[in-house]
Amino acid sequence: MEPGEGNNVKGYRAVLPHYYGDTVRKLFLVGAVVILLATPLFSHLFAPLAFLPLFVVVGLGVLAGLISPTQKLVAFLQTCVSAIAVVGFGLYSVLLYAVPGHVDWHRNVLLLLAVFLSLNFLFALYYSSKTLRGFFLKK
Repeated sequence: MEPGEGNNVKGYRAVLPHYYGDTVRKLFLVGAVVILLATPLFSHLFAPLAFLPLFVVVGLGVLAGLISPTQKLVAFLQTCVSAIAVVGFGLYSVLLYAVPGHVDWHRNVLLLLAVFLSLNFLFALYYSSKTLRGFFLKK
């Protein structure tokens, strides 16, 4: 079987030149790892919802595993998740910066991590949008 035929996805770049799912997968996994590593360090700042980031990590991991050059729905979902993450982490970083009061190193590091995650998912949004556009262009 030649590359690009049937279930062999090694030749997908020749068939789908606008596919960037591999890049989005890596960006999702980087985001998931950062969230997973930061959760125990900063759980005291959001104690009632300290388990919530773990569900985000599992969701990102599952979605990263589902990314495929043949799945239009997954491309749409990765675009939506990326957009929600950019807005969510962006708003969280603005709120962390704007809150007056005692600023300790925890808040400063969390602010930097939130900005990093927002930028990470901005790149994921860009590449997932290009992939989604490629599905609709059918080039």
